[in-house]
Amino acid sequence: MRTAILRCSNCDQGSGHTTLSTDKSVFSFQTPAWLRDRDVHLRLIESNVLKTQSGGTHSCLPANTHPLVIRTNINSNSYNSETNGPNQILGMSSYPTGVDNGKINNGYELSLGRCSLPPVIEIERLAYDANGLLIKSIAENGGMYHLCPVILTFAIELDLDATMA
Repeated sequence: MRTAILRCSNCDQGSGHTTLSTDKSVFSFQTPAWLRDRDVHLRLIESNVLKTQSGGTHSCLPANTHPLVIRTNINSNSYNSETNGPNQILGMSSYPTGVDNGKINNGYELSLGRCSLPPVIEIERLAYDANGLLIKSIAENGGMYHLCPVILTFAIELDLDATMA
């Protein structure tokens, strides 16, 4: 097995490789060609999810919501009773009083098992509302949407015959 690292961030740094939705709740990027549509073992090994915009005060958690939820379009061998289908929730992040930087699953490693990476990976910020429904987690102020950073790092185990391009 060969291990590769995949770092996903909604902070583009001007590269133009990351696409953001208009409300900045979803970001996506093309999976590197050498990882696309391959059977891999995927583990989330690190996460940083800011509650507020970078350097700002606008929260990405809408009023009257519970912890932030991160969802992806990566299919894994899993099940979610909420959707009666595959689990695409990577985890939740809680923010104790005075803390703006959370970690999914309290910083514990999460194995997604064997899965196939799609051509485009999408990561979405959500929150549970007071009724227990998932809603978009956005920072909106006066018609402007603010970017609240999400940085996820995955370890990807590939077969030894995998080649990197």
